[in-house]
Formats: sequence, structure tokens, C-alpha cells
Amino acid sequence: MMYMGRGKTTHRIHFHILCDGVPKAELRRLWTFGEVVRIDHLREHNYYNGIDHGPDYTGLANYLFDHWTPEQGGRRWKGTRNLDKPKPGRPMEVKREYSETRPPRTPKGYLLVECQKTKYGYFYFKFVRRPAPRGGARRQP
Repeated sequence: MMYMGRGKTTHRIHFHILCDGVPKAELRRLWTFGEVVRIDHLREHNYYNGIDHGPDYTGLANYLFDHWTPEQGGRRWKGTRNLDKPKPGRPMEVKREYSETRPPRTPKGYLLVECQKTKYGYFYFKFVRRPAPRGGARRQP
């Protein structure tokens, strides 16, 4: 995915590219439209309140969203030719009402770590994979 942004103070147009499996040297060689300033890997483990949220893309999404300005128009990203488009599924009828006090059932092997309501009235539930037990003696319940 390639994402166009504009600097908050310099107002320079620049691009962020999110890709997987491409070596840094190859990225620098292929990008001929200017200078490659920085290449960073996403963190494999993000810890919030002592809980490993795994490869959490929330921070990246917020960062990229903040680079958008209204004059850039609607869509600010461009997918590559081999990007798989999501396959639409059949809509499901809602069978239960969720709230902050009554979240959806936690999937097996996961923990509910965050539950909040947005200012638009939507609920946000975040589940993370349950940490593997550490080696050593097991405690009895």
C-alpha cells in the first residue's frame, strides 16, 4: 500500500509505503522519485498496560490519517496490482445487542483488553491472543 501525506509544518508531499518481504536495499534501488529518508519495521510486540497486543496497527493508522488534508480529496492510498481485494460476505442479522458492560463472547485463546464507545455511538472491542504460559513450575489454581 502506498499512502500520500503532506507535512504539517513544511507542507511537503511525501509517501508512506507499507509492504512485506521487500529488502531495504531493494526498496532504495526501486524508488527513483526522490530520496528514501527512512525505512522502519513495524513492531512485532506492542505492550499496553502490561498486555502484549501483538502487531497492533492502530498507531500506524492514526499516524497516516493525521497526514491527510481536505485538499487531497477522498482516497489517499493506492493499492498495488497484486493486492487482494476483500471478498464481500453475506450480511448477518444481529442476534444480540452489545454494550460496554455486555461485550461479545471472547474467542477461545483470546482476552478482551479494551472496550469503549466512540463519539459516534459505535462500540470498539479489542481482543488479543492469550499469552503462552512461561516455562518453569506451574501454579495450581
